[in-house]
Amino acid sequence: MDNEILKKVFLFAEMSDEQLEKVKSFVSKKKFGKGDIIFFESELFGGPYTVLDGSVKIYKISKEGREQILTIIHPYGSFAEVPLFEKFTDETKQLTYPANAMAMEDYTELLYIPADRIHQFFKDDVNLCLKMLASISKKNRQLNFQIENLTMRDVHKRVAGYIFTEYEKAGIEEFEIEISRYDMASLLGTIPETLSRTLKKLQEEGVIEVSGKSFIIKNAAKLKKMTE
Repeated sequence: MDNEILKKVFLFAEMSDEQLEKVKSFVSKKKFGKGDIIFFESELFGGPYTVLDGSVKIYKISKEGREQILTIIHPYGSFAEVPLFEKFTDETKQLTYPANAMAMEDYTELLYIPADRIHQFFKDDVNLCLKMLASISKKNRQLNFQIENLTMRDVHKRVAGYIFTEYEKAGIEEFEIEISRYDMASLLGTIPETLSRTLKKLQEEGVIEVSGKSFIIKNAAKLKKMTE
């Protein structure tokens, strides 16, 4: 694996080539197909993962059987890092993964990082450990924003906000949102039927045009105002 690829992963971004060579001696690639379970939250924690290709959804299932997507991880993003640091407080403690993880694309390639090996690596270099903690703090801040978005904004604002964010990422008025309507609804804390009604209303208001996975922004200023 090329060091330049590893440096795109925030866990390894600050490492020297010499340190990266050590990392490559214990990490491994794993491949998954669309719908494959990477781990369940009841499974014993083995180590975090990084997405190299494809995407992964991190989700929980309620007692009623409803799925709530917590976040979607894209290339060079990592997940399941928190138990890595919990283990520092008690190395004998048996930890489980904090949520479920599923591959979202036909070809999803992940980098698996064994917890016991990376533990030792960080013990040998405290600065690297602190840099990783800083990165995780930024990620938690984003998750806190998502929780606030779900609990304090109505569905109409959540859907408008999500579409506007995807529009800003794309940088053009016509773009595709690859995830299914089911997953989009789960990510936004609603159900597919409500999502469909909201998208229809946004089209009737002349804000967007939707055809399958294709979205066209007809009035960006109005869409942005809807998110406020």
